[in-house]
Amino acid sequence: MTEKAHEKDINSITVSPNDKLLATGSQDRTAKVWNASSLSLLGVCRGHRRGIWCVQFSPVDQCLATSSSDGTIKIWSLSDFTCVKTFEGHDTSVLKVIFLTRGMQLMSSGSDGLLKLWNIKNNECIKTLDEHNEKAWALTANKKGDIIVSGAADSSIIVWKDTTETEIEEAKAKEEDTIIKEQELANLLQQKKYLKAIGLAITLEQPFRVLNIMKEILSQPTGQQDLTDTVLKLRMDQTDAVLRFSVQWNTNSKHCHVAQFVLSVVLKGYPPEELMKLPNFKATVEGLLPYTERHFQRMKRLQQQATFTDYTWQCMKLGQSDRVKDNEASQSATNMETENFVGKTQDPKDGASQEMVDETDDLGERIRKAVQQRLKELDQISEKQSGGKTSESEHIEVDKGNGENDGENVITNEKTNLKAKKKNKNKKSDLTDLQRDQEEETSPAEKVTTRLEHAKKKKTKKGFKTPDSMNKRKVHSKENGITETNRSSKRRKSSAK
Repeated sequence: MTEKAHEKDINSITVSPNDKLLATGSQDRTAKVWNASSLSLLGVCRGHRRGIWCVQFSPVDQCLATSSSDGTIKIWSLSDFTCVKTFEGHDTSVLKVIFLTRGMQLMSSGSDGLLKLWNIKNNECIKTLDEHNEKAWALTANKKGDIIVSGAADSSIIVWKDTTETEIEEAKAKEEDTIIKEQELANLLQQKKYLKAIGLAITLEQPFRVLNIMKEILSQPTGQQDLTDTVLKLRMDQTDAVLRFSVQWNTNSKHCHVAQFVLSVVLKGYPPEELMKLPNFKATVEGLLPYTERHFQRMKRLQQQATFTDYTWQCMKLGQSDRVKDNEASQSATNMETENFVGKTQDPKDGASQEMVDETDDLGERIRKAVQQRLKELDQISEKQSGGKTSESEHIEVDKGNGENDGENVITNEKTNLKAKKKNKNKKSDLTDLQRDQEEETSPAEKVTTRLEHAKKKKTKKGFKTPDSMNKRKVHSKENGITETNRSSKRRKSSAK
């Protein structure tokens, strides 16, 4: 039987595992599925943007894989001939594709000579193999799928073996070995065997574990000397590894001090000839220089700021000490003045001070006599005012029966009040004159005594002002009563008339 299947070249053809179906891929960008017994068309797979180079049935599922010149791989469902998955990763045409591991993986070859292994479940490229130099046209595998053979335009055949199981076993063994060494390292740190711990951490390629061990050594009282001895006891290959780790530490300002200390110990402890024999010494120095210069500039700026802060603090301390000295000097001067003043006023042995005491006593006696005289005068004035009150009450009684002498009584009462006010003013003026005379005559020592006398006088004045003011208020109230009685008597007379 002959059948025209495509409009352009047919690049690939394959038979299904059950021998019932045929699949073809053509340059017309389509893949077609045929009945193997009658060559009748069952379905067409459309979706590639360029010609299809390879078609392949899955060994377990009802699906078809195709590879195209557009750099993609597609999986089609045989039930409805729709695209289920698309794999993108090749930069050039995908020339061949096969199923592996019971239809769970795909292997593809491209025109750039690359072979790629794909995981169908998550559409990821697991591994890329690069051994061919030309287009890889041929690709096949055995039934187990653990051996793959590829052929390319460079006239070479390469056999690939699946080493997944061995790699898994190696990873498990390495993980177990790492766990054992980690436990051993923890035991060494617990026992404070730092030299062996650093060597074991270097073997495990753990730079920050080495850094933590060195920081723990430096935290001890004799840490610098202990770390120096530990670094110098390392082998040359271990020293090279520590210098290589220090490049990584030096990039961070938190760990740069340990890196610089280790570098200083190594440069001082070994001659340059031995250091130049280290395989990574040149790259280590090149990596240390830029960050070391940056740290040096940062420390220089910090030193300048610290110097300025210290200068400011010293200036503040000097200013504060000057203020304290001034306060102490002023306090001592005032203390000396008070001591001299107290010595002059309280020392009776000195003749001049005794005379001052006598003068103050005389002035005090004179002030007491003057105050007593004024107090007597005030008593007399108060007695007169009380007599005037009785006369005023008599006048009020007379005025009730007889209203003709009301005007004369009001005039007499006003005259008595004016006389009492004049006497009070004269008394105050006399006292102020005496006080002024005393202030002019008295010395600083006498002023102290006069202030005491003035305080006593103020108390006495306050005591005598209150009855006088109360008497005045009573007189004014009586005068108001007299005027009201006068008005009422006048009204009665006018009504009688």
